[in-house]
Amino acid sequence: MSDYMTSILKRKNELEGAIVKAEIFLGKAPSGTIRTSTTNGLPQFYHVTAKTTPRGKFISKTKQSLISNLIQKEYSELFLRDAAKELKAINALLERIRDFQAERTISKLHRNKISYVKPYLLSDEEFARRWDAMPYKTSDYKVQKYIEELFL
Repeated sequence: MSDYMTSILKRKNELEGAIVKAEIFLGKAPSGTIRTSTTNGLPQFYHVTAKTTPRGKFISKTKQSLISNLIQKEYSELFLRDAAKELKAINALLERIRDFQAERTISKLHRNKISYVKPYLLSDEEFARRWDAMPYKTSDYKVQKYIEELFL
């Protein structure tokens, strides 16, 4: 498998893991959304639910966890939308790449013709097969003899 395929699959796994985390968080997230405004240079947050007006109910600074969870919820929803698009694109790319890997071109030839071909790209399997087929030559270099000649 080529380096770019490994990178693409790694990215796919990262996305799938992050999507699971975001979905788990959304299952526990508080209901409603958060609205923010700035008054005298300070941020103010409002919890908007079906029971409140569209302006929402003011959230005091003492409820930082609610503020944090509502903002994280908003981020998670945006993240899930973008991650799903990226994951869909990655899956489509992987499908197309699997059908058109240049390394596999040699397998389209008859087995009697393959030995006459010098492929431009080798698949990992073909490279390993050729490596194993090469004869192994042992070295006649003797380290001990060389050391003795140097120091004796």
